[in-house]
Amino acid sequence: MECWCVSFSLPLLSLPLMAILCFAMGTPAGDGALKTELSTRPGLKAGEVLVEAHLTNPQRVPVRLTWKSSPGQGCLSIHVRVLKAGSREVVYPNAMVHRSSCAVKVREQVLAARQVIHHGRVLVLPPGRYAVEVRIPGVDSAMNDSSAGYVMVTAP
Repeated sequence: MECWCVSFSLPLLSLPLMAILCFAMGTPAGDGALKTELSTRPGLKAGEVLVEAHLTNPQRVPVRLTWKSSPGQGCLSIHVRVLKAGSREVVYPNAMVHRSSCAVKVREQVLAARQVIHHGRVLVLPPGRYAVEVRIPGVDSAMNDSSAGYVMVTAP
């Protein structure tokens, strides 16, 4: 859950009073709306790595997921960012190489109570060690996708 803080001062008996208000931004489901597990395995071809996200709805009620398509992500729903291990060099997405147009911009999916879904991406990487950040969809909103975490992968 995001928290926006706004500060302002109020004159009170000639002493400034500092007040801080926090506005919680998010969904009624809160941070516990989804449980996410990440896994990796070698792909079928040389240099391929399969990154999978397993999303579980631990609640007793359905959760609505909003998947965004991104031209920079090859129009796939699960978004990844690949960094060379030990540096801040972004290997994927490369804005100059990965350009396409998406027919469907936003897709909704209802995850039933206690349901598990699996989404994966095949990444073609040069040999080396990488940190892969996986971003999962927003719950009830297309604006609040969040990081599911990082996994370390080694491309042969």
